[in-house]
Amino acid sequence: MDALLEHHPGLKFVGVLAVFWAFIDALLGALSGWYVLRHRFPDRPEDARLQVLGLDGRMGLGVNLSTLRVDVCASGLRLALGWSNLFCKPFFVPWEALRVEREEGLLGTSAVLGFGGASLGRLRLPRHVANYLARASLGRRPEPGPFPSETR
Repeated sequence: MDALLEHHPGLKFVGVLAVFWAFIDALLGALSGWYVLRHRFPDRPEDARLQVLGLDGRMGLGVNLSTLRVDVCASGLRLALGWSNLFCKPFFVPWEALRVEREEGLLGTSAVLGFGGASLGRLRLPRHVANYLARASLGRRPEPGPFPSETR
């Protein structure tokens, strides 16, 4: 092993980088509340009516989830993170366990999705994304409409 590192000094850097990446990944999963939600709401095999990729959202202690994927399914929402995440596996929240609140902020209205109770997790999404997901839920989402289409 020492001979290998002696001939290829960059391998040590790559190894340290991989350990650091895994540590940060695990820390963000804990701070966002992802592990608790994954335990409470295990993923289930259900086809998505709509898949929205590359969303930005904030969860838990202000952790920015910039590679979020949300699948709208007949019985709930599946949330997953992008390829770079090692430990945060997808979870599935049934419509009955989902709460939606609209909040005004400096940059306009946003939607806060609550999963199974205030202590379990909250995800903040931009208004236009929340409206798009609500329209795709075909009336199953626990929030009164209408949800206007965004004009840009």
